[in-house]
Amino acid sequence: MELARKNIPLGEPRTSPYGAQWGEWCGCDCVFDANALRKRLGLPDCVDYTEYDGRVAGSDATFFCKECKRAIMGCHPRYAGPLTANLS
Repeated sequence: MELARKNIPLGEPRTSPYGAQWGEWCGCDCVFDANALRKRLGLPDCVDYTEYDGRVAGSDATFFCKECKRAIMGCHPRYAGPLTANLS
């Protein structure tokens, strides 16, 4: 809902890049303000936020629900372009 409100397209669900046991993930071209989103949306404890900085192996920032095994994967803030949307 928040992505749609800011006209940020959500990609089709795909098997997690970390293996099928991690469920389905959708990508989007945005940077998350994790603290602001967690507070404003009242995200439950089962939703983790992680920033992965693999540099040459790739990087991302992800909200992942441990209960439903679904994730939304955005851009790592260190590598996002100047026109990348910011979701807070």
